[in-house]
Order: sequence, then C-alpha cells, then structure tokens
Amino acid sequence: MDILDKAIEFELEGNKFYLENAAMAKTKAVKSILENLAQDELEHAEFLKFLKNNQVDDFKPSKTLGKVKDILKESSLNDPDFLKKDADVIEVLHKALAIEEKARQHYTDEAISTLDEKSQKLLKLLALEEEKHYKLIDNLIKFLDNPGNLLESQEFSFYDE
Repeated sequence: MDILDKAIEFELEGNKFYLENAAMAKTKAVKSILENLAQDELEHAEFLKFLKNNQVDDFKPSKTLGKVKDILKESSLNDPDFLKKDADVIEVLHKALAIEEKARQHYTDEAISTLDEKSQKLLKLLALEEEKHYKLIDNLIKFLDNPGNLLESQEFSFYDE
C-alpha cells in the first residue's frame, strides 16, 4: 500500500466514524458538527484520489470548521447544556482526537520522507487540516467543561481565518 492509498484509507475511516456517530447524536448541533467533520474527511479522500491519478494540483482547505463556532453559539443561546444531552459525546470526541492525531502524524511523517516537493507540500497541508480538526475537537471537550467562556477565547480565533 502506498502513501496515498493509506491516506485515503485514513480519511474514509474518519468519514465512517463521524457519520456513524452523527446518526446516533441526540442534538441537532452535535449531529451537524459530526456531519461537517465527516464531509471534510470525504473531501480529503476525494482530493487524495485525484492526486493519486495526477488530476489535481491544488488543495482547498475546509470551510466547515468556521461554521462550528456559529453552531455552538446558536445552540448555547437556546440550551447551554446541549452537548451534555449526548451522553456519549465525550467518548466520541476522545476517539475522534485519536483518529485526527493518527492521520496528522501519518501526513507529517510521509511529508518528511517524500522527496517530491509538490507532494511534500500537499501532505503538509493535509497534516494542517487534521491538526485543525484535532484542535476543534479538543475545544469541544473544553466547551463541555466551560461553555460560556470558551467561545470568546482566542482558541477559536483560527477558525475565522
């Protein structure tokens, strides 16, 4: 299995994980966040398939991460404890952290070992996307502990970029 095949596998596994857990979500906000993450993973897999076939040379970063802050703000105004209604949300988020870290590490390692400068650049961009997912999920875990303060913190500022 080559670098891109393994990367596609990671992305499709992540997509499946997020979709399965979105289907079990009890709140609209959790479902929406997980579906957005699933869509990101699917788009990454599609990009990698095109890259493997030499059909693409540009990677477009995810736009869905910026939506999460709005989802959290809107949901918090309606129900400050909305995330706690999904009993397994902490467990799901911790599993998601592991998935994102595994993918990020894979892309980082492969970027280091890849001689082709173009592939190296694209792998680094994918690693950055997975790092953004990781930070988002980590912030969601923190949000569960302190819903009022986190949305106004600097930790969410990179999603607006």
